[in-house]
Amino acid sequence: MLPRRILIADDDKVSRETIADFLQDEGYEVHLAANGHEAVAALPVFQPELVLTDLYMPGLGGLDVLQHVRTVFPQTVVFICTSETAIEVMQTAQQLGAHAYVNKPLNLDKMLLRIEQAFGISRQK
Repeated sequence: MLPRRILIADDDKVSRETIADFLQDEGYEVHLAANGHEAVAALPVFQPELVLTDLYMPGLGGLDVLQHVRTVFPQTVVFICTSETAIEVMQTAQQLGAHAYVNKPLNLDKMLLRIEQAFGISRQK
């Protein structure tokens, strides 16, 4: 079975690379985008099954990326990541079709569990 493809869009290089290293160690194929414009450009080439995007990035933010994904690749799962806790933002993300809203700082194990749930993967311990 081919590895699942995940696009990570985050303007914070350390966060982006930390998440990528963790997911690659878990067997996922990962593509990195430093901003929303790079993420949108990568979509047709990389064709991710899941997009993990930061909410606030210069230029196109996470909600813009989410809207683009929903328009072009409606079957793709989208997680919005942020330290923002405003209910209005969470509701907007859900209304636009976000699969999950993940709080920063990220707990990588919990994030992995949510990704596996989104992909219908069950871990046997």
